[in-house]
Amino acid sequence: MDSLAPAQERLGWRGLFSGRPFRRLVLLRMSAQWGDGMFQAALGGAVLFNPEREADPIAVAAGLSVLLLPYSVIGPFAGALLDRWDRRRVLVAANVLRGVLVLGVAAMLATGVTGLGLYLGALSVAGVSRFVLAGLSAGLPDIVEPRHLVEANVVAATVGSATTAIGAACAIGLRGWLGAGDGGSSLVTAFAVVGSIGAA
Repeated sequence: MDSLAPAQERLGWRGLFSGRPFRRLVLLRMSAQWGDGMFQAALGGAVLFNPEREADPIAVAAGLSVLLLPYSVIGPFAGALLDRWDRRRVLVAANVLRGVLVLGVAAMLATGVTGLGLYLGALSVAGVSRFVLAGLSAGLPDIVEPRHLVEANVVAATVGSATTAIGAACAIGLRGWLGAGDGGSSLVTAFAVVGSIGAA
């Protein structure tokens, strides 16, 4: 009898998505992570597969650092900071800031900026994105009962990861249409701002 209790406690996808607050939070996460996927794929294409730029091992290492560093540096502190501030206002401000930074990186690509300036801009976008995702995750306990929190986290993370992949696929498709040079790369990168607008 006891072995059936955990199964009975599970809400399942339908049960979780029947709650409007959870649906809204997941939609915000989907929008944010779609933009992340777009930006990451666009940046990778601009650095590694742009015929107007010569990719070298240092550029590859810098690109990987830009994508991974925020998860190591910002992740552990984001939750604690968000607990002290008005989470809703912070998320709106962070998404607006991310949108501005995305457009800034797109402008750098359009004008042929390379090296440290481009990587710092991309690192700023990735850092703010990590902050946004931490804020959305921190909001789950406010809308989901404690006994369903693990399940809700798994569902939200799964949907978010799938949406990131979709965003990356969209970037690859747009890149094939708009071109692989600096102009095409900048336009594809600029499209990632849609994710910030939707998540705000």
